[in-house]
Amino acid sequence: MSAVELIVDGSMAELIMKRPEVLNSLDEQAVEEMLGALREAEASGVRGLLLRGEGRGFSAGRDLSTASPLTEDAYAILSGVFNPLIAQLRNLPIPTVAAVHGPCLGVGFGLAMACDVVLAARKSTLGSPFANIGCVLDSGGHLALVHRVGAHRALELIYTAELINGERAEQIGLVNRVVDDEALVDTAREMVTSIANGPTQA
Repeated sequence: MSAVELIVDGSMAELIMKRPEVLNSLDEQAVEEMLGALREAEASGVRGLLLRGEGRGFSAGRDLSTASPLTEDAYAILSGVFNPLIAQLRNLPIPTVAAVHGPCLGVGFGLAMACDVVLAARKSTLGSPFANIGCVLDSGGHLALVHRVGAHRALELIYTAELINGERAEQIGLVNRVVDDEALVDTAREMVTSIANGPTQA
């Protein structure tokens, strides 16, 4: 079963993470599928991309069920697996919008931060919990975090591993807009469609 699904609808594409049984956590296969889907979206000529997760959350981060955090080469995992995914999403030459609901953590948080615009459901949970488990910072998401909220606020969130809801995320500038949970996907689709139907280059 595919870990992701790419739906192209006219001038927009929707990339859906489809591992709801593990809150869309990402293993290496899922990362490879996402890389392929991003390449396909770019090649299709769409003018806007919506990224979202199926089920109860956006993405809980890396799938640790087959990982060995204490013995594996963390640098190799980050530089060879997750960083290329974040970089490809961030460097897409089309506008990107993340629709965040439920857990948005770790590398999932990095994916959201790599998008141009982030819409968050009120009951979403966003954050970077690495300080709680003694793991290295991942995926390049923290650079985007600094750009969004400034160094001091970013360091506070990283050091304390604080998890915040959508309303708090909007208040501190982490996300662009908070919307009611049930309206999230429709609102995001409307935004991407509007963007895709307008000019995407100046």
